[in-house]
Amino acid sequence: MMKKLFALAILAVISLSALAQTTSTYYKFEDTAWNIAGRFGVTYNFVTGVPEHMTHNGLGLDICLFEGQYRISENSMVSLGVLNLEIDFRYLQKGYIFSQRVIEEGCLVTDGPWDAIVKASEDARAKANFTDVVFSFPFGFTQKLASRWSASVYVAPGLGLVRYHNNYIDGDVHYRSSYYPIHHRTGFRLDLKAVVWHEDMGLMVRYQPIGFTHQVSDKKNQTVSVGLAFRY
Repeated sequence: MMKKLFALAILAVISLSALAQTTSTYYKFEDTAWNIAGRFGVTYNFVTGVPEHMTHNGLGLDICLFEGQYRISENSMVSLGVLNLEIDFRYLQKGYIFSQRVIEEGCLVTDGPWDAIVKASEDARAKANFTDVVFSFPFGFTQKLASRWSASVYVAPGLGLVRYHNNYIDGDVHYRSSYYPIHHRTGFRLDLKAVVWHEDMGLMVRYQPIGFTHQVSDKKNQTVSVGLAFRY
């Protein structure tokens, strides 16, 4: 799955770079008041407050397929992303997987959500991760700084969905499985982003003060990201 996503990311970057060379994009602030554009970003994530046996490092994709823009002055514009998708990947340390937690209530024992982190029984190469897929609506402001330079800031509220993935060997069987939790799967997300653009390529910094906190974590999870962004 990861290889397919990054192959898609590379193809998107190549396509957007080619498009940027042949068209006049919105860093030039076209004469029309209204415009439609899009963005694509790849980031390295650092997550605070993660539970034991989960790494702080992760990866992220930020894809805005449709962004409506309105120029409020010669060098300024506001925007609203309508089809914006953020995908964050968090990883467990090698040898650990997600497992279904057992809940004991008096004499009743039931299976709980898939949020326990346990050591794989046999395979030290076991890998596991979970994805947080967020559908957001980023409201942005862009200021032209020079002929080829501009800067943007975004506030992006949204709704996130999580999914767990395990990859391990038990006996002679190689398991690759995904789990969709019933409880604590959806939640509110809030992202703050800033991008410094040179033409259609930019350096993006992102901070997520309200995100997904894993149920076995005793601290609130927050994400800080840095990466490259492209626009078309």
